Amino acid sequence: MALEIRCATQNDVPEIVQVKQLVWPDEASNAATVVAVLGQLDHATLVAILDGKVVGFVDSFLTRSAARQSRWEVDLLAVHPHAQGRGIAAQLVSLSTNAGRKMGASIASGLVGVRNVASKRTFARCGYLTDTELYHLYVSTTGVCQNPLLTTRAHTVPVYTLNYRGLWLEGPLTQSDFAVAQAIRTRERLDLVGAVISAREDHQIEAARSAGFVWVGDYHWWQLNLHKP
Repeated sequence: MALEIRCATQNDVPEIVQVKQLVWPDEASNAATVVAVLGQLDHATLVAILDGKVVGFVDSFLTRSAARQSRWEVDLLAVHPHAQGRGIAAQLVSLSTNAGRKMGASIASGLVGVRNVASKRTFARCGYLTDTELYHLYVSTTGVCQNPLLTTRAHTVPVYTLNYRGLWLEGPLTQSDFAVAQAIRTRERLDLVGAVISAREDHQIEAARSAGFVWVGDYHWWQLNLHKP
């Protein structure tokens, strides 16, 4: 049977969760979170169907930079271990990228772990490029909201993913920005707050650590200009 890629529906959720658990067995999977994402108008959640079963998926969504640039974030990509090596991931990313272009995004991005060779090949195959600059991912799931009126000068990006509801910080970041973000997380009942920080920004890394943020891993950004034909 030929591979079919289409938009995910609520009927696909159990199989999406199953594939997700097979690819990331150490991460919790919540069907309710997946269902909620399928209702987001700024998302495109695609599934790959083979022999009537979900063998892969990709979830992507729109965000905006501090300069109001519309970005397409290819956030979560997975293929069933038994279906890997058939180019399914590249087809998912390609169609997701097209969805982002149709939604008016000017650039598409994927954050790829430095040791994730398969994802690097997939994004390269789809025309994405990287400058290989190293980034550290820091997150926090703690913090107490002592002042409900707290604000931060950092650019904040609310996100709703297949894994969590959260807030990402961008721009020059201080320890105060990280602390305020933790308070916002508590106030808004979000799952986490995080920041992707260039390895060259020693002061921002130290500020994140001082605020109690925890290092998750090292990554490269892969990007594609969607304005080019």
